[in-house]
Amino acid sequence: MRIVFQEAGFFGNNYHDSESECNGSVSIAVAPSGAICAGTNVTFTATPTNGGSTPSYQWKKNGTNVGTNSTTYSDNALSNGDSIRCVMTSNAACVGENPATSNALVITVTACDQVTLNLRIFIEGFYLGNDSMQPVALQCRDEHRSNSLRFHPG
Repeated sequence: MRIVFQEAGFFGNNYHDSESECNGSVSIAVAPSGAICAGTNVTFTATPTNGGSTPSYQWKKNGTNVGTNSTTYSDNALSNGDSIRCVMTSNAACVGENPATSNALVITVTACDQVTLNLRIFIEGFYLGNDSMQPVALQCRDEHRSNSLRFHPG
């Protein structure tokens, strides 16, 4: 953007000619952060700087276009080493370099063990009255641990 303005002074008029550019940029964050298990839904969020009133977004997974024109992109089919970026095109009048490309987030996917619990359920209080079920207290205990959970529905 080029700005020219006139300043009235004691010794006449001074003209100032100034070019002003702002830089557009975009950064991305991820949730959940850190290593994930295969199949985990991960959400990426873009934060623009000098994006203008209606910037556009193109998400990229390993360089291939994915997602929609949105500040967020979610994926539950990530593989270890996948790289996610966002390309933002600003509509701000002052932006010089356009579009702007975000930092890359490289995903770590780990093999997650499946945990199987063998639970015994004891009905502590079962009561049938007035043709309806009354609240029942349940106790669940892991056979390999001493702690237990109590559920009190109702």
